[in-house]
Amino acid sequence: MFQRVLWISLTQAIRSVLLVLIPLSAIALIAWSTAGSAEPNTTDPIRAALWLWLGAHHIPFNLNLPPGHVAGFLSYLPIGALLFPVIAIRSSMKRIYSATDYSQEARLARTIFIILYSCFTQIAIFASRSSEVSASWLWALGIVPIGVWLSTTGITQSRRRESGLAARHARGLLAITLGTSALLYGLLLIINLKTVTDLTKVIQPGIVGGILLLLLNLLYLPNVIIAVATYFLGVGFGVGSGTLISPFIHRYDQIPALPLLGALPTGTHPLLFIGVIFFIAIGVTLYQLAYSESTRILRQSFLLTILGFALLCSGATGSLITSQMSNFGVSIWKSTLAFAIALGVGIALSAITPAAIGSLQNRRR
Repeated sequence: MFQRVLWISLTQAIRSVLLVLIPLSAIALIAWSTAGSAEPNTTDPIRAALWLWLGAHHIPFNLNLPPGHVAGFLSYLPIGALLFPVIAIRSSMKRIYSATDYSQEARLARTIFIILYSCFTQIAIFASRSSEVSASWLWALGIVPIGVWLSTTGITQSRRRESGLAARHARGLLAITLGTSALLYGLLLIINLKTVTDLTKVIQPGIVGGILLLLLNLLYLPNVIIAVATYFLGVGFGVGSGTLISPFIHRYDQIPALPLLGALPTGTHPLLFIGVIFFIAIGVTLYQLAYSESTRILRQSFLLTILGFALLCSGATGSLITSQMSNFGVSIWKSTLAFAIALGVGIALSAITPAAIGSLQNRRR
């Protein structure tokens, strides 16, 4: 049995890697051939494809920037890129489940798959290492197994009804939060369309570069949407060391040449803090959804929603190459704390209001 499960897991792990790596190799080859090089080296597009594949898994990079060999760190990576390995992994895992017994073999196959996928990641890290760029193998040891485990969670039906309901409530509320933030960002994008257009003209990417720039902006869109959510929470976000953009504080000098960032608000707008009412309403909705089932589901839903938001925030923060951009994105603990407080206020209001109304009615009688 073990040999059969090992073979199935191995083939599907290789399939998951190639499903994402082959298209990225084509993109890297096109970009390399279009850009040209004074000293062409066929290993360059291969390394670039591996770097793109590793970056899609949110593995940070240590940089040694020429010509002065300045140390840098790239950990602010596009959340949207995670979609590709997640789809590939879930597709392969479904094949594994269809070829194995769901009770015994499937659990073993999933464990082997996670181990093999993590090993392939380490091979890619060491194969793509150069004197200027190297992915962090230590970070990969923690990020990849957890990411693969999360990606393969929920493919089969949950055995525990309560945990399944809580997870659905959390996913739904987070989807509403991100969807509303996306609509608000779209409005900001329309208002600041001229700034976005000017940033694009400054870059002058050309046809191929323009397509790649559009793809990059689309992949970074979830990062920006999360930043918009933290802005209306009142916490705000940073675009470099010593910067902060929130309804109450507007402190930054320059931004990277990403057209997406052209929609950043200018100046302080304290009245926009009224957006926190939306997050309180999310808490009210959570109470209405979960409390009718049981208080246990309410607690689980609350914790899973907070955990999910913290996980999203962790992907939307990091360093953008240079030390001047070391504080880029949202604050994980501040944003999560503000989100938890807002949801807690909504839940408390939902729990207290009916009792208060009933008490007032009894007094009138």
